Amino acid sequence: NIVSTIEEGNTMLSAVAGVIDAYENSDMPITGLFSIPASIISSTPQGIVRSYTRTLQSGVALDAIKNLKAVSATGATGFGAMNERELQLLLDKIGSLNPDADDPEIFMQTVYRIEAQYERVMKGILSTLTLDEVSDLGLQPLIDPYLSRQPPGGVQNTQNAPITQQKTIKFGDNR
Repeated sequence: NIVSTIEEGNTMLSAVAGVIDAYENSDMPITGLFSIPASIISSTPQGIVRSYTRTLQSGVALDAIKNLKAVSATGATGFGAMNERELQLLLDKIGSLNPDADDPEIFMQTVYRIEAQYERVMKGILSTLTLDEVSDLGLQPLIDPYLSRQPPGGVQNTQNAPITQQKTIKFGDNR
């Protein structure tokens, strides 16, 4: 069902944004061994990160990716095997998140890669389908959050345009 795929995809985007926001607004480590005591309180950045990680690893977010893979396999999206591999990479990255054990820098690099991978999938859809076809397939609500993050005219050059600026984390950052 394309409507549930859209809702699930938007849930995934919100969870990624929530993790990034919690990381950027915390003065304490949000993952790793030293973050565990603070994570018991769900309103702390450490607790919020664990909640969003559970959302990402839940059936909701993963089902969105699996549904896109299924639609892709049938040829409905027109983006074929390349984006099926992109979707599998996205699934693998989400599955690897472990806020209790991962060093904050490594955890956040994985989150940023998930965000970039998802954007590559959206870019792949837009590189093979017109906006009218996206709308006809009912994918517009899934694409809109991606489009809203692009600079004006940024979607037209989908073949070789950079997806996002590389995000780097300095080692020694106390988060």
